[in-house]
Amino acid sequence: MFQMGSIKSASGTKTLKALDVGAASTFAGPITILDETDAVPEADKVSLQTAGGIVVSKSLFVKGKATVADAVRFDSLVDATSVSSGSLVVAGGVGIGKSLHVNGSSTFTSPVYVLSDNDSTSPTTGSLVTQGGMAVGKSLVAAGAVSVLNDADTISNTTGSIVTKGGIGVAKSLYVGGGSTFTGTVSIQNTLDASSAASGSVVVAGGLGLAKSFYVGGLSSMAGIVSITNTTDSSSSITGSLTTLGGIGVAKTLTVGGKLSVLSTTDSTSTTTGALVTVGGIGVAKALTVGGKLSLLSTTDSTSATTGALVASGGVGVGKSLYVGGKITVADTTDALDRAAGSLVTAGGMGVNKSLWVATSINVGTEAAANINSSYRIVACNTNLGANTKQSILLGAGLRTYDAACISHFNAASGSVANRLELGFFGEEDIVTILPNGRVGIGNTAPAAPLHVSGLVNLKIGAANATTGVLYNMGSTIKLNAFNVDIGLRVDNGIHVGAVGVYATSDRRKKENIQSLDFQEAIDFVKCIEPRTYNLKTRERTPQIGYIAQELQNSKFGHLLVSGVSYPNLRAESDNDTDNVLMIAQYERICCILHKALQNALSRIEALEGK
Repeated sequence: MFQMGSIKSASGTKTLKALDVGAASTFAGPITILDETDAVPEADKVSLQTAGGIVVSKSLFVKGKATVADAVRFDSLVDATSVSSGSLVVAGGVGIGKSLHVNGSSTFTSPVYVLSDNDSTSPTTGSLVTQGGMAVGKSLVAAGAVSVLNDADTISNTTGSIVTKGGIGVAKSLYVGGGSTFTGTVSIQNTLDASSAASGSVVVAGGLGLAKSFYVGGLSSMAGIVSITNTTDSSSSITGSLTTLGGIGVAKTLTVGGKLSVLSTTDSTSTTTGALVTVGGIGVAKALTVGGKLSLLSTTDSTSATTGALVASGGVGVGKSLYVGGKITVADTTDALDRAAGSLVTAGGMGVNKSLWVATSINVGTEAAANINSSYRIVACNTNLGANTKQSILLGAGLRTYDAACISHFNAASGSVANRLELGFFGEEDIVTILPNGRVGIGNTAPAAPLHVSGLVNLKIGAANATTGVLYNMGSTIKLNAFNVDIGLRVDNGIHVGAVGVYATSDRRKKENIQSLDFQEAIDFVKCIEPRTYNLKTRERTPQIGYIAQELQNSKFGHLLVSGVSYPNLRAESDNDTDNVLMIAQYERICCILHKALQNALSRIEALEGK
């Protein structure tokens, strides 16, 4: 049935109002419908209405909006390579009230809005489900959770469960159950500070590996191990494997394999101030050099090499002064073979305010240890000492004239008999000189005799049981004042006395219990004691006259002998002799006995002449 409308055919154009076709219709040519009535849901009148389906063998172009209440099927297999190609091309937007299932890949050059609020609980649920991958050329914003259940691990920036060629922006937390590798920049704009290992803008339950620099603008707290494999050395405060603009707090041990440089010049006045502050101890396996003062406030005493306020497993080098308020104990038993060896070695001097006790030898100077006999207790030798120079030891109240005694070795030349030992005082160091040949000089440095005195001789002699006496030079006379003590001169060849003679005290006021000598004792001496002639066992072979001490000892006149006088190397030859003791007769007493015997003889002669 034909109604009003338009029909165009090959033979001409027919215009009709409406065309109602009760069965299937096939149009070989174009069909133009000029009616502009729009289609809305449930409307009775539209420009084209079919009770069944429409099959379009070629393209279907819809200039306005198309609403399809039922299924639309496109059998075309043409793939889409742009917005103007493919089985379905829409110049405007496409609104889908329910699910959209795409069997192939889909490319969206404009925004795609999925208004369904279905949450995703698996890979097959949610508002947007893809059985294959999804490529996003620009930003992807997800208002809810994004779950990627693929368990493929990543070994590069093109593998893994999520692969993006561009950046990923995460407005809230990002939780990663496995390892994460970032080849580009990771920017976290969250300003939440960290107060523990489970808080902050970035929380990592496992380790964190960084191939290059790691920059932290705020405070960093590491609950686990931080390993930095970068081997870049540090030459300033802004170079090296780890650089911080602020401080570093270490709650436990810090081990540094290389050099640790602290460039801060802040001085330390307590345990909480300075360039380097630790709450716990600091272990140093090798040398520790401190440019300023090192203060240890711990009062722990040291009883071994592993106890005390300062304990070092290795050596401790001190460039300047070391002051110790307590005792220093060096347990090492290494002996000192030279100035660079031993238990205690100092490159500079050592100041000791009190006693210094040394169990063995003291070697001061450059003499090799191999040349030092164990019996040498103190050795002070300079093997580099030049000719006509001296080394001295001074003892006293100060280095002022006469305030310090001085012992010196004058080195004329190596091995020279002119080398000498000098005794004196500061400012006058060669008062007494001793030469290698045993000569002693007083007031001169070149003695020409065993005892060579230059100047006046003034000897003060004292004894425990006598008043003080003085031997002094008075012009041509040596005067010995009276004192009650024996003086012995060990002379083998006699003593020469000038014309004046030898004097002895004879003042009655110095004597008591005065009696005459018994003349019979004098006669007995003359009869019993035999005067002898003899030669001394010396180079001088001149005959001598005198008495034999052993003969006096065996008579009643043994009291005329002086008690034994020490005489080294004198051996006993009879029972009356004693080794190393010289027997001396008192000839001045024997003269008195002979005088008494002479008196007795003269008396008898006078008596006989009187008859």
